[in-house]
Amino acid sequence: MTALSNEVKQARMEFVQQIFDEIRTAADSNRFYNNTFYVFSKLGLQQIAKQEQMLNTEEYNNLEARDILLKKVREFLTKYIK
Repeated sequence: MTALSNEVKQARMEFVQQIFDEIRTAADSNRFYNNTFYVFSKLGLQQIAKQEQMLNTEEYNNLEARDILLKKVREFLTKYIK
């Protein structure tokens, strides 16, 4: 049973990484925001993202804060992708 559990955890982490990579590929702030919104919507997480203020456009417009925002996005995905 533990092996299955470990396999599920590994598959989940790989999926989170794939989704995160899809979000991270956008070059400028507009595409980054749109890409993030699209991915959250595709996963059915857009309402939760809005509630947790993950889609605050001011943060996406600040390119200096992109690394911090990417960290928040990864944490959000890890929390909600089960």
